[in-house]
Amino acid sequence: MSTQTSITTLGFADTKNCFIFNYKSYRINHAEMSAYHGHSGTGTGSNEKKLRFYCSDDTFVEFNYNVAEWEGINKEWAEGTYKISRNSGYYKYGCFVKIDGKTKSQSDYDYTGKLIIKKKTSKYYTFDFTLEEMKGHFEGSI
Repeated sequence: MSTQTSITTLGFADTKNCFIFNYKSYRINHAEMSAYHGHSGTGTGSNEKKLRFYCSDDTFVEFNYNVAEWEGINKEWAEGTYKISRNSGYYKYGCFVKIDGKTKSQSDYDYTGKLIIKKKTSKYYTFDFTLEEMKGHFEGSI
């Protein structure tokens, strides 16, 4: 006689489309890539691209990358492994978190770690990120 036991957990390894922050899980509903061009006319502006994982309008995780305003940037994030650091200038990848409308500042949490992007088709991606206080996974079309 054979018996089977099935156990379902809410651990990172088997949870799809969510992030865990301070031991609490948040379901990711969709992801979005965007770009902003901040031309100041004085040479002091910056261009930025963002990768945002939304649970709601007031709960999300955002990765960003900034370059000087005279450099081009688009919204696309290529496949690869990105080193996330405290975003204190150009050419660094940073992370910003907002939960229930409240910003989780970088001074309170150490947003260092990595973001891994894999592209399965032209619009279907897999994202995994691991930071000091957070882990997350999202896969789907963008």
